[in-house]
Amino acid sequence: MVLRNAAAMNRIMFIGIIYMFVKL
Repeated sequence: MVLRNAAAMNRIMFIGIIYMFVKL
């Protein structure tokens, strides 16, 4: 369960970074 949660957070962080780059 913890591993799945970490993977989900990693995905959200990755998407957020891409979104920031796109906004720039």
